[in-house]
Amino acid sequence: MSVLTRENSRVDIGRAALLRRTVVAAALLLTCFVATQAGASERGRAERLYTKGLAELHAGHTDAALALFEQAVVADPKDVHGLYYRALGYGHAGRYENAVVDLKVVVAADDPSIDRDRLELGYALYRLDRYDEAVVELEIASREGRSAGEATMMLGIVETRRGNHDAARAALARVETLDPKRAVPARYYQGLAAWRAGDTDAAIEQFTWVSTQGGDGPYAREAAAFLERIRDGGTKPYRLYAGLAFEYDSNVALAPDDERIAEDIYDISDEADGRAVITAGGQYLVYATPQLHLSLGYDFLQSLHFDLERFDVQTHRAGGQGEYLLGNVTLGLLAGVEHSLLDEESLVTGGTVLPWVRVDEGAFGRTELYYRLRGRNFLLSPYSAERDSNNHATGARQFFALGSRDRNLIAGYRFDADNAKRIDGEQFDYYGHQFEAGLEWAFDEDLSAGALYAYKIENYSDASESADGEKRDDDEHQVITRLLKRVHEYVWLSGSYVFVRNDSDQKSYDYTRHITSLGVEVRY
Repeated sequence: MSVLTRENSRVDIGRAALLRRTVVAAALLLTCFVATQAGASERGRAERLYTKGLAELHAGHTDAALALFEQAVVADPKDVHGLYYRALGYGHAGRYENAVVDLKVVVAADDPSIDRDRLELGYALYRLDRYDEAVVELEIASREGRSAGEATMMLGIVETRRGNHDAARAALARVETLDPKRAVPARYYQGLAAWRAGDTDAAIEQFTWVSTQGGDGPYAREAAAFLERIRDGGTKPYRLYAGLAFEYDSNVALAPDDERIAEDIYDISDEADGRAVITAGGQYLVYATPQLHLSLGYDFLQSLHFDLERFDVQTHRAGGQGEYLLGNVTLGLLAGVEHSLLDEESLVTGGTVLPWVRVDEGAFGRTELYYRLRGRNFLLSPYSAERDSNNHATGARQFFALGSRDRNLIAGYRFDADNAKRIDGEQFDYYGHQFEAGLEWAFDEDLSAGALYAYKIENYSDASESADGEKRDDDEHQVITRLLKRVHEYVWLSGSYVFVRNDSDQKSYDYTRHITSLGVEVRY
């Protein structure tokens, strides 16, 4: 082989090697390009999905938004924005445990384009009652980012829940400087923290500012209501009242459950009359801290009929109550005894024990649960001892707030069972279901109104069966309306109307009753 031939062979081999290297390089570049385009495509799809999810979230469609956020995370698991928005969706759905998991990943990523991650994490931890962890995140959030004012206010709220009232007040005092637009809620929560810390003067100062500077918003109304509660006894250990009302009653002779006594014993039925009603009483705060209130009270009532004097009733009640505040939950206990006289003769003695729980749900409203044990012993014939009974009742009421604590829709249910203490009273044993619906509305701090409708079904025992074989079952309808107006610092005017209708399978228990009342009351 010649030199030239050998050189030509080397050139061909070199060209082949170069070609192979070129092909490999091109393949690598093409792979990188495809991967880059795929990554860009994944990111673009994820962005489109969580953008649509945000639109659904703002429209209030939480389930639809959360489904889109889930798809965005699947499309690009590395995009922390998808995780952040999914956490927001979880929060709107009340799934705070899931929100915390996602937000911890987002916080660890430390993406500068997301400046509310620690604030949202602190809020989610707060909703899980993990206050110590929430404070750690909120303290960091309060020192950085555009949400520092909001984070600082949230920090103050959490410190209030932890019982660190001084720390809460210090944090809330900084909010107005960081974010002047949050001055109203910040001052409201300062007042709340001051009240719970026992600093009544500071609480009054903050609530007064909010009630006058807060416009017609919910914080202003809440502050005005709080000032009202303070004026009604929050700053002094006692509360006294006395009242006089004039009433018209279309069925005065109504016995405790039926008209047979009125008709058979008193020889009257459906008798109407007017009366004056005198009330008086008071309450003394025996022990008080921001979390615990213990008080004793006494109430007196005397009715004076214009014609049917035999139905004049005098009632004495004495008892005590306690409340314990545990965050947004209040535990309470009411217990008391009473004694009533009919036309100056002892009619009935009794007592009541009523434990209850209230859960404040912020702007949504509040829930109240209770159990009541009531005992009655009749002393006067013909209201004989066969009517002695114990009544057990348990119930719940939900208050749906309409922009203020004193403006609510009310829905409730109560189950009760009345059990005679003697065998000869078993005909009056029953179990009942009561359904309630109502509205309470405070127009301002001096004028309020309310209406409540209750429907009750009473199913009586077999012992109630009449001679014709008819067992007693009653349907009772009750409507209560009330209007209250303050005309002086200590003087209130009131008007009310009560309607009661009872329909029974045993006609002798049917009755209808209308009561109207106009009164004046002095409170101090």
